[in-house]
Amino acid sequence: MIQSCNPAAVSTPTPEQPSPVPPTPTQKIPEATVPPDLEPPAGFQKYQDSQVSVSIFIPENWVVTNIVPGQFALLQSYPEDKYVGGEAFESGDTKCDLAILPPDISVADALQQVKSDPIATITSEQEIVLQSGKMGTRTDVEGMGRSLSLITDVNARAIVLTCFGELAPFDEIAITLGGSE
Repeated sequence: MIQSCNPAAVSTPTPEQPSPVPPTPTQKIPEATVPPDLEPPAGFQKYQDSQVSVSIFIPENWVVTNIVPGQFALLQSYPEDKYVGGEAFESGDTKCDLAILPPDISVADALQQVKSDPIATITSEQEIVLQSGKMGTRTDVEGMGRSLSLITDVNARAIVLTCFGELAPFDEIAITLGGSE
């Protein structure tokens, strides 16, 4: 046996000490969690639904309207009263719906609802990793205009974030979706 100058650096199994067994693919990998005191990135503010402990960071100049705790909130880059008659979005305006689905609707159910919508066509779908370490499904949807959606689960609730209008900030916002204390 070769000796190392650092005895802890070399470990050879002995009959009394079996070699370590590598993890099997079926072992659960622990999920990463975002500390509850995570600060917003520069230029962002935290929106938090305290009823189901869901949070997301949105640009500081955005407003949060039509909040029904534990169900949904509208996150938008323009004043609440700007669009009153269904006008087309102006360049740079974004509206996002943050839907917290009832406990009996799973992420798979929510994704199926998007896929089965008769006026919507999914043009792309991909799995993304959120800052929390959780996975989410990002969909690009064409219907009555283009939208992007993120479907994931937070605290055992399916969450759908859908944005319309200027979609440039979507990915930066979407990856911050997670649980909060």
